[in-house]
Amino acid sequence: MITEIIDYRYILDWNLDTILEDSKFISNISPDYSLVTNTTSGLTSPTKIQTDYFIHRKRRGKPSELRSCARDSLVSYVAYKLNLTNYVINTAAECSGTLYALYTATVLSYFNKQPVIVFSADNQIVDELSVWNFTSFGAMHQETGRGFDSSSRGFRMGTAACMFLIKHSEVKISLPSIATISNYNFFTNPQLVTNPSNAEDLLNNIKGIDYNKIDLWNAHATGTPIGDKFEYDIFSKLISRDIPIIGYKGHVGHCIAASGGIEICLMLDDYSSNNLRPNIILGDKIVDDSRIITQPTSFDYKKILKANFGFGGKNVVCQIDIQ
Repeated sequence: MITEIIDYRYILDWNLDTILEDSKFISNISPDYSLVTNTTSGLTSPTKIQTDYFIHRKRRGKPSELRSCARDSLVSYVAYKLNLTNYVINTAAECSGTLYALYTATVLSYFNKQPVIVFSADNQIVDELSVWNFTSFGAMHQETGRGFDSSSRGFRMGTAACMFLIKHSEVKISLPSIATISNYNFFTNPQLVTNPSNAEDLLNNIKGIDYNKIDLWNAHATGTPIGDKFEYDIFSKLISRDIPIIGYKGHVGHCIAASGGIEICLMLDDYSSNNLRPNIILGDKIVDDSRIITQPTSFDYKKILKANFGFGGKNVVCQIDIQ
């Protein structure tokens, strides 16, 4: 299963129309493309839908079937703004959700023989219950959130939305791809609430990736010391070469459902600018390893491992190849 990323957009606020009205981006989108979404947030300011919108679902040999979307939902708003008339699927896998959505969209693209839109967003910073839940686990500290920093005391909430236009590698269109995603590894232990799993389980579940060719590790790195040390242990067991491991959450916060997608977007931006932004370390590193980079470098990396090791044991690892 190979996902080709054709285009992407993202925002680090809640002004969704910045993406949904971007003429250069939406000019490549057809109303009959399907939409795969991942979000745990409802629609909040600055935009409100005052009526129910309907998604047209095409049925072979029959008229389009109307399916009502919930009032004020992100899903209905995105579909409405893009004038979409085909399938809409919402995934739910918390902070690993964007990668689940990208995989789901790739399967859909293969069967529909056309590109698919992936949309992920979260604004849980306004949800007092979510903030309380994470704080009760000792996982959140709004003033820190710096990955691989021993002085960080938990992740910092962020707000973001991102959108990808993707296709299965066998779908032929004229637009070139920016990057490909392959070797998806999904592994879940629903009995786990506050940690991803144990190192041995994860190592046994990561298949199909040639670690001798990986030259950058795009980390989950929440800024929660236990979780970051766990990920570093996985990294050090799998990677013996001198490659950087970087965590973008120190720059933008933990954007929950959108986090994996945002971290892919930021990495693609870094590639475009030939500048890999480093980890933000204000204290000491959690371990003395120069691969936890603290200074920007030129972006000479082509094969990247993207890791999402999340709460509730929902984990994804995949390989990203930049074209």
